[in-house]
Amino acid sequence: MRKWLFLMVCCVLPSLLWGQNTSILGTWKGTLDTGNGTLDLYCTFVETEAGLAATMSVPAQGTYGIAIDRVSFDGMNLSLEIDALVMKYRGMLLMGTVAGTFAQYGMELPLSFVRGELPKLKRPQEPQRPFPYEEKDVTFRNERDGHTLAGTLTLPQVADRAVGYDAIVLVSGSGAQNRDEELMGHKPFLLLADVLTRAGYAVLRYDDRGVGASGGVFETATTEDFANDARAAVAYLKQQPNVRRVGILGHSEGASVAFLIAADTASEATTCDFVISFAGPGVRGDEILLSQQRRIYTLSGVPSNQIEQQLAANRLIYDRVLAASANDEALRQELERVVGNPEVVQQLLSPWMYAFIRFSPQAALRQIRVPVLAFNGTKDAQVIWDLNLPAIESALKEAGNTHVSIVPLEGLNHLGQTCQSGIPQEYAQIEETLASQVIDTILSFLAGL
Repeated sequence: MRKWLFLMVCCVLPSLLWGQNTSILGTWKGTLDTGNGTLDLYCTFVETEAGLAATMSVPAQGTYGIAIDRVSFDGMNLSLEIDALVMKYRGMLLMGTVAGTFAQYGMELPLSFVRGELPKLKRPQEPQRPFPYEEKDVTFRNERDGHTLAGTLTLPQVADRAVGYDAIVLVSGSGAQNRDEELMGHKPFLLLADVLTRAGYAVLRYDDRGVGASGGVFETATTEDFANDARAAVAYLKQQPNVRRVGILGHSEGASVAFLIAADTASEATTCDFVISFAGPGVRGDEILLSQQRRIYTLSGVPSNQIEQQLAANRLIYDRVLAASANDEALRQELERVVGNPEVVQQLLSPWMYAFIRFSPQAALRQIRVPVLAFNGTKDAQVIWDLNLPAIESALKEAGNTHVSIVPLEGLNHLGQTCQSGIPQEYAQIEETLASQVIDTILSFLAGL
């Protein structure tokens, strides 16, 4: 009898848990009041073989499908945690509303969720298959770091392939990106690959290391590591039949990668023949961050005295990182005394951020002899055009490079969109993926090579 009772309990428990989970399945919308405005968050819950799983999306910030690391729900109490965002949520489901507390970086705010749907995004420029050219999935090996990268190679339809064509590697900006550089609901690299291939160029775009189908580890990688991946991409293209010259088009941090490779002429197999810098930096990382913060705070309406206080505090932090001899425990302890928040210090001392603050493209730029196009939008709030373009131009002139085109593009933001202010919150709201100015500037430069 006891054995039968035990079996019955075992059979009933899964169904009870399933019943608990069904009340939370689907998409829920919450509006977070930050004090400086509101932000809509969406959580989507699904049942998997492993149990309840969830993702979070923040359309205003162009963030979709962030995996929630830990999800717990007992039919009433809900708990969510995202390690990378240092975020926790605790709430209780009553009468169709989850009421609770959102916590991040020591800040706690009330947040309630009700059932809702993610807004559908219009992206009229996104290319639609079938394409009038060859498209194939490929892999190539980064022997230096020991992993394989996966991407898409598009080959133009030309009357005589024996004549050959130039090829271009697309290198994405900071953050974990797939081969389309998909962000904010936009796929700029898919659009660029389509435009360039139709114009007669072979194009290779690939998933960042540790992203999508690519091997390797993203979390510990720095700009120098990403340059090794791009070198492998260049080498792969140079091995393909009918390819004449190989160039790199780098967006944001991807431009820094392009500068490093163009400056390194030690190996013909991995250097490039031309560079296109799309919203690329020309100054050191700490200057990028401070100028970015000033612009975004100002556009967001933060009072000037508060801006100056925050920038002064950040300047002290960055100076300590710059003065450090190593990213070690001594630096961690020093920053924890200054900052007072271990979670913030952990982000500051991530391998990428530590290296980014200290990295300057100037040394590489002074060694580049191949043709360079550098363009930035005049409303770019992340890489400020009138700080970075002059720095790029000056360094290239020091190199004696006479094949340089510097182009500020009026009214465009960091993604190359026509915009109002340029703040990142606009990115997802703009239907345009790339302004015609961006495409025309690139094609004009390529036609003149």
